[in-house]
Amino acid sequence: NRLTDGRLTPAVRASWEQVVAPLNQQIAQIKQQIDQHFDHHPRLKQQRDWLDSLPGIGPDTAARLLGEMPHLAQFASARTAAACTGLTPQRQQSGTSLHAPGRLSKLGNARVRHALYFPALTALRCNPAFQAFAAR
Repeated sequence: NRLTDGRLTPAVRASWEQVVAPLNQQIAQIKQQIDQHFDHHPRLKQQRDWLDSLPGIGPDTAARLLGEMPHLAQFASARTAAACTGLTPQRQQSGTSLHAPGRLSKLGNARVRHALYFPALTALRCNPAFQAFAAR
């Protein structure tokens, strides 16, 4: 963030603030519209609150997940939901790579994977159960 850089002259800082201020106002308006949408749809708000209760998932991530993914009732299992987002492991077996580690398939929605990236890092850093799972 260039505004926190101590090397900016007052004129440059004023110019940056003049550009950034309207953008921050628009972001605040959009977040308010998203909150109003959840207020008008109680079931959707309940789903957002449930996602928000998960460690590492905040209200913005929960709203993004609900906006990007199909309705969760459409999935037969958690595995099919993970496959829809491209979060399932894919093994590559050819020639000498029989024991290569699995990688994400990345066939699903990239925006959902992007939304879950930082929550996954937080879980890996702060959640002992997740740390044990990652160590396996």
